[in-house]
Parts: sequence; structure tokens; C-alpha cells
Amino acid sequence: VHAAGEEYSRQAADLVLTVDGRWAGCGHGGYYPLRIKVANRGLERNLTFRFTREMSEALPTVRRSIRVAQNATARLTLSIPCVGDGSFGTLSVYQDGRLIKQLSETLSLPDDQGYGSPRPALLIISPTNVDADYFESAATSIVSAAYSPTSAGYGYGAYGTISEDHQIVGPEMLPDSWIDYTGLDLVAISLKTLAALSVEERTAILKWVHSGGNLIVYEVGEPAGQSQELTRLLELNQHAALGPVWEPANLDVREKIDIVNRDESGN
Repeated sequence: VHAAGEEYSRQAADLVLTVDGRWAGCGHGGYYPLRIKVANRGLERNLTFRFTREMSEALPTVRRSIRVAQNATARLTLSIPCVGDGSFGTLSVYQDGRLIKQLSETLSLPDDQGYGSPRPALLIISPTNVDADYFESAATSIVSAAYSPTSAGYGYGAYGTISEDHQIVGPEMLPDSWIDYTGLDLVAISLKTLAALSVEERTAILKWVHSGGNLIVYEVGEPAGQSQELTRLLELNQHAALGPVWEPANLDVREKIDIVNRDESGN
């Protein structure tokens, strides 16, 4: 699975650090959001978070500095531009310019997948696990139909360019900037979960949609055109490009896509 990242917690120097690096996409560019939560159990202090890529000195270092009050919890996102090669980097935490070694961690980010066909990258925002197998099967079939391998041992079986690229993340630590979604092709979220997001988190997703992203809202519970909640959350009345009403899809012109089964070698 191309989706990368991990979630972990560390404690040191009266700080409790929680980092969520799980995300999809970004193998062909975009920004990779490293979401951070830090609880300060000590005196008020200045903290700097820095991510440095290890495999290429030419790649940019990303840093953010914040001031955290005593017994307070702060959240921030490091928006890491995914450019060039090199998938490993180190997240370091500094207090007033001094490194807190116990909070350093090496993380893996997506490589620059400049070869082959891009895989549609899907992020599912859900507090519970979601079965994405059917989506992946359909997306893989679309890519297989457009780009067929030339021979065994080469093409997609060898390079894995049609392997799965999705990630399921909870709604607790989402970025609040639209650029953090730019490495994705699709975001899927239930109507209930979308409603529970903060205004900043939901606005970031909508701005990403306006820039060309694709949002799937599922479990609406009624036809989209009849859902006042969907209209409110997506701000359709304020941003309608063609009109204030929902235009249903014409199923008569739907193109059927045959699912392509692959063997263990990817053929």
C-alpha cells in the first residue's frame, strides 16, 4: 500500500507529544501533513518542531514554532512539500533552541513515484474502520484498462504502480489548511462525521474541493437533493456554480467498468 506514515506518542521534559503521520497520496507531489499535538505539563515554554529529510540535502526543511502555556495543549501541522527522491526524515523538537533528544523520531514519507501511471489516492476520514476493497478494485481496474503491462516482469507487477493507495484516519487530528490535501485525489467521509468536524477543518476540505479535489460524502440517508444537512455542510447555496439545486447524475449514460482480476504477479 502506497499510503504511508505512522501514529505514535512520546513523553519527555514534561511534554506529551502525539504525532499522526498517516496519510495517502503525495507520491506525485503535493503537501504531506504531519499532524502534531503537544501537552505541556511544565512551565510555559517556546517549542520549535522541525522536519528534515535525510536522503537529500537539497530538499527543504520544514519548521514551526509555538508558545505553549502551562498545563495547555496545542495542535499544529507541518506541511511538508513532497518533491524529489527521499522518503525518510527526522522530526525533532526544540525548547528555546535546545534539542529534546527523547522526542526525536525518524519517519517515512512517500517516495517520488515518477514512473508509470499515478494511482488514485484516497483518504477516508472515519472514527471506525472502513472497508475500501471495492473502491480499490474498481480504481485498479480503471488504471489496468488504460495502461496494460507490456510483458511479465515489467510494468505494474514489477513496479507496483497500481497497488493500493488509501488510508483511513480518524477525525481527531485533521489539518486546517487546504494545501494539506493537495497530495490526494479523493476524500471520503460520512455525513455524520462531516457534521462533527470543526468549521476550520471542514473549510479546509471545501477549499481543496474548489481547487480541484473530489469529495465523496456517504451515508447521507436520503437523496442528495433532499438533504438540507448536506446542502448546509457543503455550503452549496453560497458556492453553487450553475444553480442552487442539486443536479442528479444521469444513470442512463453511465459507463460500465469490468473488474480486472490480477494474479499474484500482478498480471
